This record gives sequence, structure tokens and C-alpha cells, in this order.
Amino acid sequence: MKFLSSNSSKATFITCLSTFILGYINAYSLLFENSSLVSPQTGNLVNLGIKLSQGFSAGLLTNLMIFSGFGIGCFLAPWLLSKVKNKQIEFFLTWTVFVAPIWINLLFINTITPLFSILLLSFVSGVGLCFFRKINQLDLNNNIMTGNLKNMYAALFEVTILKKVEKYKTILEYALIIFLFFIGTFIAGLLSSYGAFVTLVIIVGLSLVPYLFNLKALVSLFKQRKDVNNIV
Repeated sequence: MKFLSSNSSKATFITCLSTFILGYINAYSLLFENSSLVSPQTGNLVNLGIKLSQGFSAGLLTNLMIFSGFGIGCFLAPWLLSKVKNKQIEFFLTWTVFVAPIWINLLFINTITPLFSILLLSFVSGVGLCFFRKINQLDLNNNIMTGNLKNMYAALFEVTILKKVEKYKTILEYALIIFLFFIGTFIAGLLSSYGAFVTLVIIVGLSLVPYLFNLKALVSLFKQRKDVNNIV
């Protein structure tokens, strides 16, 4: 992303926040939406294959929604990035696309079906994986922890066996992202005793933080838009 690539501290913050959110919504989905995780597609494909072999069932639809939502998110993300040229618009657009499905889940919590909720949260999982994945200069996975664990252990090998002390920083960066994902699931689990509504309200509130931190830029964009309309 052009906006984040030019601002290392902002990229780190957004990657950390999105990682926490992705851990949180996985726990939410597991607790409140048909006991389904929306990030790990390996397990989802295993479940999908088993259920297909046993015939059509309601559980099969759940796995199809996870697969479809994730795929749509991964497809849409690079398309959006290719269309937007303004760096600030890119940031606000991608973050809004990332969190808006969570807002929809909250707004329609009493009417939305579990299958559609899973589709939306899987979409969040897909776009989040493509949009926000940089800490300092390190590209990592904010969504599926298998690769992060593998890379962290590989860096640990380089430090302990190959004596590449510069890899200490890499270990800490991977450890941070793994911890944030885990703590997101932990906090969602704690809040789940208050019900789905409260659990969603908390994460929706947290998703608004980037807008508050970038309020000046957001106001500037609105002014630019207004000036263009006045000229037209």
C-alpha cells in the first residue's frame, strides 16, 4: 500500500490493530456463528472435502461461505489497490472495506443469518490478509499464524545456530504479531460471556481508532471533495 509503505510507524500500528481484530473476529465466529473459524482455509478445505464426501448438509454451506467470503476478499483487495491513486484515499478506503462487514454484523445482529455473517467475516479475513501486513520493513501474515510461527522458528535457528544476531529483531516482530492475534482471541473469549452484541460493540469501537488518529487527513479529503464539487 502506497500510503502505509511511506510511513513505517503507521504501517506497524495498522498491521498490529488489524491482527488483533482478525484474532478477535475468529473467536467471535467460533463462539457465536456455527463454531466456525473464518481464517484458516486449510482446515476449512479439509472439512469441506469430508462433508462433500458425506453428502449435502447445513455444515457444508458454512464451509462454502468461509471459502467464498475469503476468496472474494482476496480478489477484491488487489483490484481496489489498482484503482486508487491517492494515497490517503487508499488508506481510508481499504480500512473501511476491511471493517465495514463487522459494522454490518452489529447493525443487523438480530436479523442477519449465521451463514451471511460468516460470509462477511470471511471477507474481512481475506481483505485484511491482503491490505495490512507490514511491521517496519517485514512482510508478515496478520491472519493465519502457521506461516508466522514457521518464520519465527526459522529466524530462531539463524540466531542460535548460524549466529545471525540481526535476526533477533525479526523474531520479536513475528512474536508480536502472533501475540496480538492470540490476545484478540483471548479478549473476545472473555467478553463473550456478555453476549454477541457487546462483543461486537467493543470491536466496532476499536475499528474507529484509525479514523480518529487520521481525523485531520479525513477532513482534508472532504474539503478537497467539496472544492471539486463547487468547481463543477
